[in-house]
Parts: sequence; C-alpha cells; structure tokens
Amino acid sequence: MRRLLISLLAIATFLGCSKSEDCDVNPEDYKNEETNTLEEEDNVCADVLVDLAPIMMYVYVQNDNGVDLLNPNTESSIDVSAISLQYKDKNYSVTNGYSTTTRAYMASFNGVTLKVDSQGRYFLSIGEWNADDDAEYTEISLDWGDGTKDTFGFTNDVTFNATYRNDAEHNYGYTFKRKTYYNGDEVDAISGNSPIFKFVITK
Repeated sequence: MRRLLISLLAIATFLGCSKSEDCDVNPEDYKNEETNTLEEEDNVCADVLVDLAPIMMYVYVQNDNGVDLLNPNTESSIDVSAISLQYKDKNYSVTNGYSTTTRAYMASFNGVTLKVDSQGRYFLSIGEWNADDDAEYTEISLDWGDGTKDTFGFTNDVTFNATYRNDAEHNYGYTFKRKTYYNGDEVDAISGNSPIFKFVITK
C-alpha cells in the first residue's frame, strides 16, 4: 500500500510524490466507503506515498512510590537479564538500546529492547507490528524471572476512505479503532492516533 510517513507520536509529516506512469495499486483498496464506489485509477495514482509508523508497546515498571524499577541504578531494581518475552511460541531476551526511533518502514517483530526516554526513565520497547494491518487480539507475555508473568495485548482495526487521502484533518483517510489490554483486562494505554501503546505497571 502507498502510505504517508508518520511520526511515532503524531500523524503529521508527509512526503510528496508525483503521479507514477506505472501505477500498481489495486483500486479496490481505495473504495469510497460513503458512496461504495471505486476511485478512478488516475486519481489514486496521483497521490502522495503513505507509510505508517509501526505499532510498538512501551512497558514502564515502577514501585508504589513511582520509582523506576528498570533503572539499573535503582535499589532493588529488576534484573533485566532475567526477563524473557514470549510471542508466537518464540522466546526473546532483552537487548540494550540507546534511543527511540521515529522512522517509518516495513515493520518486523524484533523482540524486546531496554531503552531510556527523554525524561531519563527506562522502559521495555516491544515490537514492531504494521499499523495498517487489521489485527485481532495480539498478545505478548513477559516473564520477569522471579516467578511472575504479565501479558500485554492489543487489537487494531483499520479503515481507509480515499475521499480524504490528501486531507490531514481527516488523518489522510485512515481511521483506527484500537484497544489495549493488561493481563486480559482492557486498559487505557493509547494516546490519540499514536501507534505507541504505553503501559505503566507497578511491581
């Protein structure tokens, strides 16, 4: 799908593109949901490229006093080397990262990485998943290495209305219906249209 470059925290930035002589899109993908008619292929091909930033889960862990338990300098911090992630019958160990990324590209699941945000708080970065893929309940499990586990999940329902494909006020035609879950219960881990799901848990 031809898509628009979007930052991780806001759908705002885009790359222009001139009409292609060899348009390989399927007009059926650009059905006008309001009129149930198909867009003219020439109109479809004349648009900007669209690339949605990938869905990610950010997991922050703190104690009852709000102290960052993933920070290795914190007394009684979690042993990150003991943490493992389970997703689709595969296990992943935590790797070390340096900073968050705002690049958009074809998403691929890379497991879990320990990172530090702009406020100096440590978090587990988990993903990635394509933001424009419809997804029924998707779940990962974190084994903390102390005999306890937590699950984190989401759903992702995406619709596209070609009428608004160049309209920033209408998210360039995209509508997202997403839900997030912690240990099977629905929680509010979503901020607007951001594909970053932020979970803050207490241990």
